[in-house]
Amino acid sequence: MKLINDLYRVIETHVVEGTCECDIELNPDCDIYRGHFPDNPITPGVVMMGIAREIMEDTLGTKLRLSEVPSVKYTSVLSPLEYPVVKYNISYNTDGTEVKGRVTILSGTVTFARMSLVWGTIQ
Repeated sequence: MKLINDLYRVIETHVVEGTCECDIELNPDCDIYRGHFPDNPITPGVVMMGIAREIMEDTLGTKLRLSEVPSVKYTSVLSPLEYPVVKYNISYNTDGTEVKGRVTILSGTVTFARMSLVWGTIQ
């Protein structure tokens, strides 16, 4: 299931070799937020990971699947009502079959999560 254009839209992306900065706008009316939680929408951690995957797929022009989560630290609650626009900072390296990424999700001085993720490429 693609999250883009339903859960979020990309505002702007900057890619420089090994790094990607992507500003997105969250949609508080998305069905995901109706279940998590009614009248108090919170972005689930697995959804934050899914957005990172989609950003990397677009950056690299290839399909990816999450294969490993070496570390995740959630530091603040991400509500689309309080923080409708967030930035994904992703530093990554790839050998063509595997992509290792370090993801930070933030808005201004508030950091929501730091993740180390590994994706495998899908041919």
